[in-house]
Formats: sequence, structure tokens, C-alpha cells
Amino acid sequence: MNIRNLILSAIAILCLSATLPTLKTITLKFPKRKHIQLKITGPEGWSIKAEKKGEDVYYSNLSDKLTESDIMFSVLFFKLNAYEQKTMVDDLGLESSPMLPAAYFLSNNPTASIETSKKSWDDSTFFYRDYNIEQVEGLSVHQKNMKAYCMYDKDLFVQIHLSKLKYTDSDSADMRSILNSLAK
Repeated sequence: MNIRNLILSAIAILCLSATLPTLKTITLKFPKRKHIQLKITGPEGWSIKAEKKGEDVYYSNLSDKLTESDIMFSVLFFKLNAYEQKTMVDDLGLESSPMLPAAYFLSNNPTASIETSKKSWDDSTFFYRDYNIEQVEGLSVHQKNMKAYCMYDKDLFVQIHLSKLKYTDSDSADMRSILNSLAK
């Protein structure tokens, strides 16, 4: 971890500690590849479940215990098959870039037409998105969404998703701090 990431992580933890309950750092892993670890700092109350779907792994805190005041969290480790790796990575001549999984997931985005207040930014490791969904089929939902994308090796795309219904400015700041805590 370089000094910039270390400083950003420390700032994120300090910001989170002012508004969130006790924090814990969670390490998410991709099976059979010990070098793949994604770390994120979030509320200690997060109970993370892992679900294997074929070669993909999906982590979430989604359960019947979530309340309207909770930030929902999920991470998808999406394993590319040989054809996907060839056409989406190898043919482009890129080793690894957070833009590759971002482009893939954005091109397969079912909520694109109802997203508002869209923002994006990136660093050398992650590409980030922040957007709102105010209505779904005429119903008010007032949902904040933040996503981050990264890549491991040449065949593993990762999408991190945080969302909160009936969010406040404070919730948005908490979610941004959680994203800022991400580390590979």
C-alpha cells in the first residue's frame, strides 16, 4: 500500500468514526487465489454472506435483519471466461484497469434510464460512481447508490455497490467514506 492510500484510508476511518457506529475492516477473498483480497471498512454490525454462483462470488449484507436505516452493501467478483477475457481485455492490449470492469457493468446496467445526479471519478486502482434513483415506475424511492469497480489479474472484474433508501447528506458522506476505505 502506498503512502497516499494509507493516508486516504486513515482519513476515511477518522471520518467514518465520527458518524458511523463501531467500525470493522472486512476482507473479501476470491476462492483459489490467495493473492486476491479486497478490504473495506464499514459498520461493525454488517453481517456478510458469501454466495458462489458458478465461478463468480457474491458477497452481501442483504438479509431480513436490514432496516431502512442500514446501508446495503454487495460485492460481485465476476470471473471472465476465455472468450470474455480475449475480447474485453487481451484484444485491447491492457493488463488491468478499473475502466474495463466499469465499462462492462455500465453496458449491462438495468437502472441507467432512471439514474439521476450522476458523478464519476477514478484513481489508479478503482473507478467510482455516485448516482440517485428517485423514482421507480412512478413510486418515490429516494435511493443513493455508490459503486466502485476494480480488476484483478486479467480475468476478474469486481463491482462494489453501496445503497441507501431515504438517504440524507450524512448518509452520502458515510457511504463515500466507506468507498474511500477500499484497498486491494
